[in-house]
Amino acid sequence: MALSILIVFGCQLPTGSSTSVTSGEHQDFAPRVNAKKLKELENLSDPVVTNIQRSRWGNPDTYTELGKQYHLLKTNDGYTEMGTASWYGAKFHGRRTSSGHIFDMYHLTAAHKTLPIPVFARVTNLRNEKETIVLINDRGPFHADRLIDLSFAAAVKLGFHEEGTAEVLVETIS
Repeated sequence: MALSILIVFGCQLPTGSSTSVTSGEHQDFAPRVNAKKLKELENLSDPVVTNIQRSRWGNPDTYTELGKQYHLLKTNDGYTEMGTASWYGAKFHGRRTSSGHIFDMYHLTAAHKTLPIPVFARVTNLRNEKETIVLINDRGPFHADRLIDLSFAAAVKLGFHEEGTAEVLVETIS
Protein backbone atom coordinates (compact mmCIF):
# COMPACT_ATOMS: atom_id res chain seq x y z
CA MET A 1 0.00 0.00 0.00
CA ALA A 2 2.73 2.49 0.96
CA LEU A 3 4.65 1.78 -2.24
CA SER A 4 1.55 2.35 -4.36
CA ILE A 5 0.96 5.67 -2.59
CA LEU A 6 4.54 6.74 -3.36
CA ILE A 7 4.08 5.82 -7.01
CA VAL A 8 0.68 7.53 -7.30
CA PHE A 9 2.00 10.77 -5.81
CA GLY A 10 5.20 10.72 -7.88
CA CYS A 11 7.67 10.44 -5.01
CA GLN A 12 11.05 9.42 -6.25
CA LEU A 13 13.15 6.79 -4.58
CA PRO A 14 16.95 6.69 -4.96
CA THR A 15 17.68 3.36 -6.67
CA GLY A 16 20.14 2.08 -9.24
CA SER A 17 23.92 2.22 -9.31
CA SER A 18 24.86 4.08 -12.45
CA THR A 19 23.74 7.00 -14.54
CA SER A 20 21.80 4.73 -16.87
CA VAL A 21 18.04 4.62 -16.54
CA THR A 22 16.24 1.39 -17.25
CA SER A 23 12.52 0.77 -17.37
CA GLY A 24 11.03 0.73 -13.91
CA GLU A 25 13.91 2.70 -12.43
CA HIS A 26 12.97 5.98 -10.72
CA GLN A 27 14.17 9.32 -12.05
CA ASP A 28 16.84 11.39 -10.37
CA PHE A 29 15.81 14.25 -8.13
CA ALA A 30 17.16 17.59 -7.00
CA PRO A 31 18.47 18.01 -3.48
CA ARG A 32 16.57 20.25 -1.13
CA VAL A 33 18.57 23.46 -1.12
CA ASN A 34 17.75 26.90 0.18
CA ALA A 35 18.34 30.20 -1.62
CA LYS A 36 21.73 30.67 0.08
CA LYS A 37 22.98 27.27 -1.17
CA LEU A 38 21.68 27.99 -4.71
CA LYS A 39 23.58 31.30 -4.69
CA GLU A 40 26.76 29.50 -3.55
CA LEU A 41 26.38 27.01 -6.43
CA GLU A 42 25.72 29.80 -8.96
CA ASN A 43 28.99 31.44 -7.86
CA LEU A 44 31.21 28.35 -7.66
CA SER A 45 34.68 28.96 -9.03
CA ASP A 46 35.57 26.93 -12.09
CA PRO A 47 37.99 24.09 -11.39
CA VAL A 48 41.63 24.79 -12.14
CA VAL A 49 42.51 23.07 -15.39
CA THR A 50 45.55 20.88 -14.95
CA ASN A 51 47.27 18.24 -17.03
CA ILE A 52 45.73 14.98 -15.83
CA GLN A 53 46.45 11.40 -16.76
CA ARG A 54 43.81 9.19 -18.34
CA SER A 55 42.05 7.08 -15.70
CA ARG A 56 42.86 3.38 -15.37
CA TRP A 57 39.10 2.87 -15.05
CA GLY A 58 36.27 3.88 -17.34
CA ASN A 59 38.25 4.00 -20.58
CA PRO A 60 37.69 0.74 -22.48
CA ASP A 61 37.97 0.97 -26.27
CA THR A 62 34.30 -0.01 -26.47
CA TYR A 63 31.52 -0.74 -23.99
CA THR A 64 27.84 -1.62 -24.15
CA GLU A 65 25.09 0.06 -22.13
CA LEU A 66 21.36 -0.63 -22.53
CA GLY A 67 22.07 -2.72 -25.63
CA LYS A 68 24.02 0.00 -27.45
CA GLN A 69 27.74 -0.18 -28.12
CA TYR A 70 29.89 2.91 -27.61
CA HIS A 71 33.39 3.52 -29.02
CA LEU A 72 35.62 5.85 -27.02
CA LEU A 73 37.37 8.66 -28.82
CA LYS A 74 41.13 8.17 -29.02
CA THR A 75 41.76 11.77 -27.96
CA ASN A 76 39.85 14.75 -26.62
CA ASP A 77 41.91 17.24 -28.65
CA GLY A 78 39.71 19.68 -30.53
CA TYR A 79 36.42 18.11 -29.41
CA THR A 80 33.51 20.55 -29.86
CA GLU A 81 29.87 19.55 -30.04
CA MET A 82 26.42 21.08 -29.51
CA GLY A 83 23.60 19.10 -28.01
CA THR A 84 21.28 18.61 -25.07
CA ALA A 85 22.61 18.61 -21.52
CA SER A 86 20.78 17.11 -18.58
CA TRP A 87 21.86 16.89 -14.96
CA TYR A 88 22.20 14.24 -12.28
CA GLY A 89 22.10 14.77 -8.56
CA ALA A 90 20.82 13.17 -5.38
CA LYS A 91 20.21 9.72 -6.84
CA PHE A 92 23.92 9.25 -7.57
CA HIS A 93 25.46 11.47 -4.88
CA GLY A 94 28.17 9.55 -3.02
CA ARG A 95 28.41 6.74 -5.58
CA ARG A 96 31.54 5.79 -7.49
CA THR A 97 31.86 7.23 -11.01
CA SER A 98 33.30 5.36 -14.00
CA SER A 99 36.71 6.91 -13.31
CA GLY A 100 36.68 5.71 -9.71
CA HIS A 101 36.00 9.15 -8.16
CA ILE A 102 33.09 9.57 -5.77
CA PHE A 103 30.31 11.64 -7.34
CA ASP A 104 29.54 14.87 -5.50
CA MET A 105 26.56 16.72 -6.97
CA TYR A 106 27.91 19.97 -5.48
CA HIS A 107 31.14 19.85 -7.55
CA LEU A 108 31.50 20.88 -11.20
CA THR A 109 31.67 17.49 -12.88
CA ALA A 110 29.98 15.68 -15.75
CA ALA A 111 29.39 12.41 -17.58
CA HIS A 112 29.98 11.81 -21.29
CA LYS A 113 29.52 8.68 -23.39
CA THR A 114 32.69 8.69 -25.50
CA LEU A 115 35.31 11.20 -24.33
CA PRO A 116 38.38 9.78 -22.59
CA ILE A 117 38.12 10.40 -18.83
CA PRO A 118 38.99 12.45 -16.98
CA VAL A 119 39.00 15.53 -19.17
CA PHE A 120 38.15 19.18 -18.59
CA ALA A 121 35.52 20.84 -20.78
CA ARG A 122 33.94 24.26 -21.10
CA VAL A 123 30.15 24.00 -21.25
CA THR A 124 28.10 26.95 -22.47
CA ASN A 125 24.32 27.21 -22.12
CA LEU A 126 23.31 28.46 -25.57
CA ARG A 127 20.08 30.08 -24.31
CA ASN A 128 21.63 32.39 -21.72
CA GLU A 129 25.36 32.22 -22.64
CA LYS A 130 26.37 31.21 -19.09
CA GLU A 131 29.41 28.98 -19.07
CA THR A 132 31.46 26.88 -16.69
CA ILE A 133 34.30 24.40 -16.73
CA VAL A 134 33.61 20.85 -15.60
CA LEU A 135 35.71 17.76 -15.04
CA ILE A 136 34.22 14.91 -17.07
CA ASN A 137 34.87 11.82 -14.97
CA ASP A 138 31.86 9.57 -15.57
CA ARG A 139 29.94 7.77 -18.35
CA GLY A 140 26.48 8.72 -19.52
CA PRO A 141 23.88 9.98 -20.14
CA PHE A 142 22.42 6.87 -21.76
CA HIS A 143 19.58 8.63 -23.54
CA ALA A 144 19.81 8.91 -27.33
CA ASP A 145 18.92 12.61 -27.31
CA ARG A 146 21.46 13.72 -24.66
CA LEU A 147 25.06 14.80 -25.15
CA ILE A 148 26.26 15.34 -21.58
CA ASP A 149 25.04 14.82 -18.03
CA LEU A 150 26.17 17.59 -15.68
CA SER A 151 26.29 17.60 -11.91
CA PHE A 152 23.48 19.46 -10.14
CA ALA A 153 25.98 22.24 -9.29
CA ALA A 154 26.93 22.70 -12.95
CA ALA A 155 23.25 22.84 -13.95
CA VAL A 156 22.65 25.54 -11.32
CA LYS A 157 25.68 27.51 -12.49
CA LEU A 158 24.46 27.27 -16.10
CA GLY A 159 20.93 28.27 -15.08
CA PHE A 160 18.91 25.22 -16.14
CA HIS A 161 18.49 23.15 -12.97
CA GLU A 162 14.76 23.90 -12.85
CA GLU A 163 14.12 23.06 -16.52
CA GLY A 164 16.14 19.83 -16.41
CA THR A 165 17.75 20.17 -19.84
CA ALA A 166 19.41 22.84 -21.96
CA GLU A 167 21.05 23.16 -25.34
CA VAL A 168 24.78 23.52 -24.76
CA LEU A 169 28.13 23.77 -26.47
CA VAL A 170 30.79 21.41 -25.08
CA GLU A 171 34.47 22.16 -25.80
CA THR A 172 37.24 20.08 -24.30
CA ILE A 173 40.23 21.85 -22.84
CA SER A 174 43.57 20.20 -23.57
